[in-house]
Parts: sequence; C-alpha cells; structure tokens
Amino acid sequence: MTPKTMTGVMNVTRLTEILAAYGAAPARWPEGERAAAQALFARSLAMGTPAERAMLAEALAEAEALDGALTGLVAPVPDDAMARLTAAVAFPPAQIRQDSRFDLFAMLPMIFKPAAAVGAMMAALGLFVGFTVDPAYSSGDGSDYTVSQNADAGFAAFGQDSGDSAQ
Repeated sequence: MTPKTMTGVMNVTRLTEILAAYGAAPARWPEGERAAAQALFARSLAMGTPAERAMLAEALAEAEALDGALTGLVAPVPDDAMARLTAAVAFPPAQIRQDSRFDLFAMLPMIFKPAAAVGAMMAALGLFVGFTVDPAYSSGDGSDYTVSQNADAGFAAFGQDSGDSAQ
C-alpha cells in the first residue's frame, strides 16, 4: 500500500523531488508530506525494487552533499557602523521645513532665473537680426528702390542706358 499525503498519494518520484528541494533532513520536509515521505523512504529501502532503491540512494546522496556544502557557508554579519550606513541610505530621514509660512524671497530666484534667460535669448536674437538684415529692404514704404538702383547699375556696367533714357 502506498502512503497517502494531504495532496494525494506519495510515490518515489515525489520523494526524490522532496529530497532535491528540501534536503536530506526530514525536519525540513513539508509537514503535510513528511510522515508519508518517511514511511515510503523506509519501505522503499527495505522492500523496494532495486531501481527504486538506486534512485532513492542517488537522490539522498545528492541531497546530503548539497546540505553539507550549504552548512559550511556562513553569511558575514555587518558591524554596527555598516548597518547604520545601510539603514541611512535605504531610509533617509524626511526633510521638514522649519518655516512653514509663505516666503516670497525664497521664490524670487525661481521666478527671475527663467525670466533672465528668456531676456538674454531675446537680446541675442535681436542682435542677430539687426546685423544680418539689410536696412534698404526694411524701409517699409513699399518702394522698389534698391532693386531698380541695382538694375541701373547693371545696365551702366554694360554701357547701356536703362529703358528710361531711350524714350
């Protein structure tokens, strides 16, 4: 008869899974399956098939080797200074303002720094436009003086009069 557990019937495959997951010590096995696993382990070693015994012996040897390797490892315990530093970095103290009233002078830099930057940018743009735009094109009266002056200069260079003197 196969031992029963809270989750169902205990078999050799499940017992090898328990050994691989929880180790060789029965105290670490799940409580709901511990009694059934111990009973099946004892029965399989005493009356099981050679294949079952070999499978359990191999799983038990691997679990004991892993338990031995893990038992020798000890995590270093940090000293008090390191613990305080870790706690201070992980949980910094909340910064509370001593003065809860409205402070206009504290807000002035937040207002004037962006305004000064915009003003400086506009001044630079004005200088750029002032030095690059020809004043003859910006007379504003709609005359085409510059174009006709340049056209007359072009005809004079070729020894011809403009169309106005021919008439």
